[in-house]
Amino acid sequence: MPTDIVVLAAGKGTRMNSSLAKVLHLLAGEPLIQHVIKTAQRLEPRHIAVVIGHQGADVQAALNVQSGPASLIWVEQEQQLGTGHAVKAAKDQLADFHGVAIIMFADTPLVTAATLSALAEAVRDGSDIAVLGFEANDPTGYGRLVIGTDRCLEKIVEHSDATEAE
Repeated sequence: MPTDIVVLAAGKGTRMNSSLAKVLHLLAGEPLIQHVIKTAQRLEPRHIAVVIGHQGADVQAALNVQSGPASLIWVEQEQQLGTGHAVKAAKDQLADFHGVAIIMFADTPLVTAATLSALAEAVRDGSDIAVLGFEANDPTGYGRLVIGTDRCLEKIVEHSDATEAE
C-alpha cells in the first residue's frame, strides 16, 4: 500500500516570540523542517506534500534536502484556517491517492522514522486512522486526544476549547 506524507509548515509559531517562522528555527544547525523532511524521506513515500503559508518563500529557500525517491509538492495555504484546512489543501494536491497518508508537523523534529513506520502499520493492519500523541506533565497550550473506554479516539480538542476534565 503506497504512502504519502503531508508536512504542515504554514503556521506563524507565535508562541516562539520570534519574527522567524517556527519551522525555520535551528536545531543542530538545520531548520526544524529540514529534520522532518529527512525523516519523512526515510519512509520512501510516493510524495511529500509540504503545506506552507507564513514566510512560505523563506521556508522553501531554507529547505536543503537531497532529492529522494519522493517528490516534494509545495502546497500554499493562503489563509491559515487551522490544521484540518491545511490537510485539505494538501489532499486536493494528492487527489489520486489511495493508501496511507501520514500527517506530520514541521516543528516536531524528534519523531523517528521507526515511530512513523509503526503508525503507518497500524493503518495497514486495518485501522481507519492512527494518531500519535503524548502525555505532558503540563498540557497547557496543547490540544487533547480524547480517548474512549474502548481505547478509540473520540475527538481532538484544542486547549482553548477543552473542558476541565479534558
